[in-house]
Amino acid sequence: MYPAGVEGIVVRRIVVRDGVALRVLEAGPRGKLTALLLHGWASSVYSFAETIPALAAAGYRVVAVDLPGHGLSDKPIAPECYSVPAMTDAVAAVMADCGVERCVMVAHSMSGAIALEMAGRGDSRLSGVVFIGAVGVGRVPLAPVARLLTPRFAVAALPPLLGRGLAGLVASFAFGTRERPTPRDVDEYWAPTQFDGFARALVSCLHRANWHREPVEFLRAFSLPTLVIAGTRDRVVWGVAGGGRMVAGARVVEVPGAGHLIMQESAAVVNALLLDFLGQLRSSKTEAITTLG
Repeated sequence: MYPAGVEGIVVRRIVVRDGVALRVLEAGPRGKLTALLLHGWASSVYSFAETIPALAAAGYRVVAVDLPGHGLSDKPIAPECYSVPAMTDAVAAVMADCGVERCVMVAHSMSGAIALEMAGRGDSRLSGVVFIGAVGVGRVPLAPVARLLTPRFAVAALPPLLGRGLAGLVASFAFGTRERPTPRDVDEYWAPTQFDGFARALVSCLHRANWHREPVEFLRAFSLPTLVIAGTRDRVVWGVAGGGRMVAGARVVEVPGAGHLIMQESAAVVNALLLDFLGQLRSSKTEAITTLG
């Protein structure tokens, strides 16, 4: 599994609340501004396989986290571990352990809610947010249906269904371009599903995490520097660009033909946007950075 065989990436396990250990990837030189990468539901740090090398090569410190229940992180039994506040607590603990002073949170899909929660707490380490196909600015219309189809008592029946074929179908739905998914993509997204507790964790996330767009008043009051990246063929999270335009001063970019996993299928475009955004924040001489236009 990623990042096996990739040079320049350090893998650690960081223990957060209640002894839960998370897999954390670190790359690039240590500096005051860190790119903190958070993946989406049913995913892992592999979502940023094309992002991490580009940011590290440009001189940025990168920290990427397998969220609780995902990837090679622990999969606690308690459903409350998968609420947005609990997952935000876990991310905050990782930031403290890694000595993060300032960060831009790059939040994909489900993690958009974590970024909004962190910002709402007024965490002074958070200097900006990048929403990529993210909930909070967008919404997941299929979430209510998914909840109905996954009652908690049915969790035991799910693992046998999580085969490579299903992983391929889900990946094909998530990607929007013809070139993806590759066989490597399917293997990477399928592999974590075979660990004990994965199905239970995913169901808990479905029932505990947020899948809605925040109210207009909330988004208009969001004051951090913000970049919103949306794929025009995103079939998972809808209305991301429209929600992003409600954030005062946010830069909103729609990537033609890209699906939900934009940072992989349109890596060159997304990496250029991220580097431009990070560069503007790194060059700022104060912590009180004005919102980007």
